[in-house]
Amino acid sequence: MLKAPSIRDIMNYVISRRGVDGGYLSYQYMGLFESCVEDTYYALNILRLLEVDPPNKFKTVNFLKKAQLADGSYHSIRVAFFAIKALTILHEKPRDVNGAVSYLESSLKFMLNEEVNSFQQLMNLKEQNYISKGVEETVLKSVDLYNLYIVEMPTLLCNINMIISALNLLDHQLSKLEVEDIIGLVLKLKNKDGGFGLNESYIDETFHALSILINLKNLLDNLDLQNTIKWIYGCEDRSGGFKIKPGIPHSYSLEYTYYGLQVMDLLNIKPLFSNMHVDFIYKCYNPNGGFRRSVNLGISTLEDTFYAISSLSKLNAIPR
Repeated sequence: MLKAPSIRDIMNYVISRRGVDGGYLSYQYMGLFESCVEDTYYALNILRLLEVDPPNKFKTVNFLKKAQLADGSYHSIRVAFFAIKALTILHEKPRDVNGAVSYLESSLKFMLNEEVNSFQQLMNLKEQNYISKGVEETVLKSVDLYNLYIVEMPTLLCNINMIISALNLLDHQLSKLEVEDIIGLVLKLKNKDGGFGLNESYIDETFHALSILINLKNLLDNLDLQNTIKWIYGCEDRSGGFKIKPGIPHSYSLEYTYYGLQVMDLLNIKPLFSNMHVDFIYKCYNPNGGFRRSVNLGISTLEDTFYAISSLSKLNAIPR
């Protein structure tokens, strides 16, 4: 195995990304730039896993609470999710809990009542094999060679997972009808190979699907997931890391390793090549204390550093 990264350097890297507003940003420089809620969540989670108290928590709490708009809503589901998750790490709640719940509930109802119509159309296209998802992209591409175009498509499973996770943190329970609708929708995206996804199975989509089912108290023990277990083992690279789906030659991204280990944790199974995964993660370490996305050249980000430290935690390999 490679030499372990320096925990002190990782801690210093994370804290160096802190801005004067109390939040964090991967590209922070001398506190000149406005912080990002998402990066703030990653930073706080890294420090939590390293068992390090974040500096000046009161200021960070204020930054996160200001992400909520005056009417209780947020600029996006993603901002709401990361703000609520980050506040939970600090044992805090949004300044307007009822407003946050209302925003998340209305966003969920919109997706279930409106966007599902578009989703059903996409399901029809899926059955006719008219669409395919690029390995590197979260977009849908037409395979009509005479009319090739790209359509940006938000990930339905990801959005639903974020909403349900945030509502759970706010101790809000969905109605029985909503739960049944969501479970039915998720199970429609389970493919024959055992993974989840609109047209093909992908490791991130499989994570979101299983997380939704667990968060809705639909215990996975009640489902036949033997082919899902086989599928996720097919994503595991014996050379280290996880692939976005089986059939890819090698792993290349920390995020897929993170999702792979998360899926295995949800399924209560263990990786076969733990030591190789640790080596893969170490190879993504940069001298400044952060981690890059792949073993190739790249800059450190709080997101990739979170993926690395979280994965090392799952592997019981965080150096102390």
